[in-house]
Order: sequence, then structure tokens, then C-alpha cells
Amino acid sequence: MLELINEALQRQNFRLAIATSASLELSRAILESAKVPYEKMVYVTGSEITRKKPDPELFLVAASRMCIFPANCVVFEDAPSGVQAAKAAGAKCIAVTNLTTAGRLSKADIVCDSLEQIDLETIRNLID
Repeated sequence: MLELINEALQRQNFRLAIATSASLELSRAILESAKVPYEKMVYVTGSEITRKKPDPELFLVAASRMCIFPANCVVFEDAPSGVQAAKAAGAKCIAVTNLTTAGRLSKADIVCDSLEQIDLETIRNLID
């Protein structure tokens, strides 16, 4: 995943955001331990929103801060409520079967077993 993030950060035609329901403190600790360069992205946490998933607020705020329409966003999710929130926001969604079965994530545009199956071209094709 870090390779995909770093490649996207190098491109002019990609913007990245971290939009997580976790608190600022918890998400920052996780991102730092995984060496995710979140400081180079829009960063929205559950500490900043009032309505949690499946409400689309989290993703709408992230899209707004990136100054792009949700229809031009691809959300990565691993939970049914997150897929529902992404779709309600009007975004495309790639779901990863980390925490649940593919069947429970079936409303996503793409369901995969690993993010290693996803490249920037796949993401680009979803929004073109």
C-alpha cells in the first residue's frame, strides 16, 4: 500500500486523503507506525465530524478539502458501513476483504482480497 501511496503522491493528477472514523490520536499513532506520509495528504478524522458511517459526512468533508467532487473520488474501505458511506457520498469504492466477506462488500465498485491487486491505472479507470 505504501508503494501505491508514494506513487500517487508523485503524480500531479492525483490527490490523496486519509478519512478515518478513528480519533485523531489513534489514527495518527497507526499511520505513524505504518509510516504513511499522512502529513502530505488531506487528513480527516472521526474527531472532526458529527455523523459516523454509514453517513457520508466523513467522505464529503475529505472531498471538499481536496477541492474535488465526490464523483471524482475513490474510497478504499473494508467494512459494509464504509462502503455504504462512500456510495452515499457519490464516490467510487474499492473494498478489501480484511474484516468481512466479499458478499458483505458487494455494493463496492471493486472488491479485492488485497490492495496489492490495485494499481493507479485501476483507480484512474474507475473515475474516467
